[in-house]
Amino acid sequence: MGIMISLGISSTSKDEYSYDCKGFPDEVIDFLESLPPIVGTGIKADVKGESFVYEVTGRQMRFKDYIELGVLATLCGWQLQRRGMFILSLITLGSTMNKLVSCADGQWGIPFHELDPSMQCYAIGDTKMGHITYSVLISAFLIQIAPDPDMACRLSKCTQLEWVTWFCTLIRESLVGLEISQQAAESHSALHGSYHEYH
Repeated sequence: MGIMISLGISSTSKDEYSYDCKGFPDEVIDFLESLPPIVGTGIKADVKGESFVYEVTGRQMRFKDYIELGVLATLCGWQLQRRGMFILSLITLGSTMNKLVSCADGQWGIPFHELDPSMQCYAIGDTKMGHITYSVLISAFLIQIAPDPDMACRLSKCTQLEWVTWFCTLIRESLVGLEISQQAAESHSALHGSYHEYH
């Protein structure tokens, strides 16, 4: 699932923005806090955006942490040093995204319906690519670990749905908050077993 929330920010100059601070509805904050860990690439800073919500509303908000797609890709056997959304979607799905326009000329803060249609398409595509890439990677790892679903279910005494749910939950909870060590990332042979937990 992808989500985008527009804050109604307007640009006052090249580097300055104004926001008509009416606060976040409590329902929106409750919804964001109820979401499972956020999945994406380079999203640690996005999760730390909780401080912005506090500055605007005065209410503490806590996401359920995050999962870096690059860590999941490495777990699946990814050997390339680059693990950004562009290269992940290109190699995993064969799709290309125009990251040159990803800053949207500073327009991401304006309401979604006021965005140029091309940027609306990009925003939907960006969130969708993250979701599809996660689905492909977790499925590939599942098939790598348990290529025969009948055997896995027979030994576990459960249905395929129950086994897949258990497996995906286990992997998700294991990868929460992990990042690849920069030192290990410089050596392909050192990647596996070189995850660091950051909070």
